Amino acid sequence: VGYALTQPPAAALVVVAALGIGVAAPVRALSRGPAGRRLLPRPGPWMARLAQALAFPLYASVAWLVWVVSRQAGPDAVALVLVGLLLIGFAAWVHHAGRAAAPRWRRAATGVALVSVAAAAALAPLAAASPPAGSAATAPAGAGWEPFSPKRLAELRAQGKPVFVNVTAAWCITCLVNERAALRSPAVAEAFARKGVVYLKADWTNRDAEIAALLGSFGRSGVPLYVVYPARAGLAAAPEPRVLPQILSEGTIIEAIDKELL
Repeated sequence: VGYALTQPPAAALVVVAALGIGVAAPVRALSRGPAGRRLLPRPGPWMARLAQALAFPLYASVAWLVWVVSRQAGPDAVALVLVGLLLIGFAAWVHHAGRAAAPRWRRAATGVALVSVAAAAALAPLAAASPPAGSAATAPAGAGWEPFSPKRLAELRAQGKPVFVNVTAAWCITCLVNERAALRSPAVAEAFARKGVVYLKADWTNRDAEIAALLGSFGRSGVPLYVVYPARAGLAAAPEPRVLPQILSEGTIIEAIDKELL
């Protein structure tokens, strides 16, 4: 999907169509005849239990997305989102309870459910209009990184210093895993200190035109993006930056630092 987003429309459609065929092919194969259907488990009460169990990953996704909203728009937007979720839950409860009632009460329950859903939807523009929490304008004490800006990157490159740029976002799970598994490790911090690398963090959580321009300069339309800018030696022209893989490890970063910054 990440590759498709960076390609022309025709190539992107081919990739998405291939994904759809791949998802549908097993279902099509099993439905061709009795032999395939015999491979499927027999229906029974376990199906209801499985459906209920699968709700919990969805709840976890909701919890994560609410956290993302807190990073994007602050506590006021989170309060609106929670009220919206409460209204949707109430609508589902009323609709389910009304299914066994008399026709008149069933229609009333459906009306109440629809009003609750409409009220929840009406809160969305209010949450979107909440003042943004802002990206990392300043780094916490001892963070080991500086906030990215094109001006700061240009200053560091003009000074001949090596730079590592991490383009990330709060809603990007890959970014968060890479930060915890690799970028925050003592070994990587030691490699940065040994080579004099300045670590710049570009937070794209709320989208930003300058960071979007940086992504576009490397042919990317989304995060994560990790770039090593080698130091310039003397009066020589600045070496070309190196883009690292989207899945990072300590070894990948340290190897790139040692190779590019001899």
